[in-house]
Amino acid sequence: MTDNFFIPLELFVKNYFYFYFYCVRFSDWKIWFTNMPWHLRWFVLLILFRPVLDNLYFLKNISPLLSPLYWVGILTPLLSIWAYLKERNITKTVVDKRMTYWFVLIVASAMMIVFYDPLNLLSVEFFLKLTMPVYLWWIVRRIIRSKKDLKGIVVTYLYSTVPIAIILLYEVLINPISVQESRGFERIQGSFGDVVSYSIYLSFAFLSATYLFFINKKRFTFRRRLRLVVVVGAFCLVALFHIHHVASYVVFTAVLGMFLMYNFRTNIASSMVILMIIVSSVAFLGQDFISERFSKLVEKDVEVYQGKADTKYMLHGRVGRWQMMLEDFFNQNPVAVLFGYPYSFNYAYHMVGVGPHNDFLRILFFTGIIGLLLYLSILNLIYRRVASLNTYQKYLGSTLLLITVLYSISVVPTYYPNYLYFMLSVFAFFALPKNKQIEGIKA
Repeated sequence: MTDNFFIPLELFVKNYFYFYFYCVRFSDWKIWFTNMPWHLRWFVLLILFRPVLDNLYFLKNISPLLSPLYWVGILTPLLSIWAYLKERNITKTVVDKRMTYWFVLIVASAMMIVFYDPLNLLSVEFFLKLTMPVYLWWIVRRIIRSKKDLKGIVVTYLYSTVPIAIILLYEVLINPISVQESRGFERIQGSFGDVVSYSIYLSFAFLSATYLFFINKKRFTFRRRLRLVVVVGAFCLVALFHIHHVASYVVFTAVLGMFLMYNFRTNIASSMVILMIIVSSVAFLGQDFISERFSKLVEKDVEVYQGKADTKYMLHGRVGRWQMMLEDFFNQNPVAVLFGYPYSFNYAYHMVGVGPHNDFLRILFFTGIIGLLLYLSILNLIYRRVASLNTYQKYLGSTLLLITVLYSISVVPTYYPNYLYFMLSVFAFFALPKNKQIEGIKA
């Protein structure tokens, strides 16, 4: 088996690197990267190597000092403050103002967690993780100054998925690194902490490839741009069929649908070619193969809709969990309901981490009703700024917002660093003044 593995591995890696660097022009990215000062450049390197660091998650079980993720968690806010101090004068907009209001609630609520459990390192770990949106916003607002910078971050994120593709191929062809049982399926998840990290990289890799398909329209031929989309799309499909994650299926389908919709608006002929490729892929895999896998994942939800099971079992039992957590939350004092569960001075880790399995509820529990309303107003503000554009950045922004909403129903995407790196970078572009949004590369 091992001998048979190295031939396809070699071919895959060669083609993967070829399509990435041939279709995106590594030389352009290198110029953009090297022209950046070190107080900003470190963040690009962090995005680039984050997947490798995430796969060293297991080292935390040996010692926190051996875990690169712990060091990243400590150094990231310090380096973000360095960037903030080096470049204090940036043009602020209404998005920055709205973000600041939300950040005040985030920091205050995170401080309450530390006050509740001051002698526990876990409270410090939660403080650093929960305040990530604050200090990451400082750095991305100083990196993203034009469409050129936005493209640089998107390309960086795409490059970062190369080691994930190699790990995936190893797990599929040789031996899974880690396997979890879920809904009758065996999930592979590499050495990631959970399958959601795998899913996030897949979703943003495909979104990045489709975005580059649009903005490189005048630079590369249709075939050259399509190759990147097909290669990355194939990589995502292989992963999807092995991680068996409902939210990932839904998000991938949503990105594909948005891509086709935007492409139909500009080039019907190319859209028909892409549609034929999709239909051929479905026919090759077989309808039974696809329906069997997906139907088994949503089997319990179908039983709920048919009245054969209680509502609390929907979404893999998440609805029942939400009901209990909401009841607990609204039984707290008025200050905790308005500003977050930590103000109840009760044990709060389960309410503000991955426990809720719904990002809107996590934000509600963490920053209260006021914090959730502020977060929703930020999403609405970004949406209005996205809708005002007539460029391909509109595709990127609107699809990202859709992904965020879809993920937030059953997981907590904004609790994951690799999600925030991408999301806040794109949001930072839409936070720019209008004249800055049209500068840089032609797209």
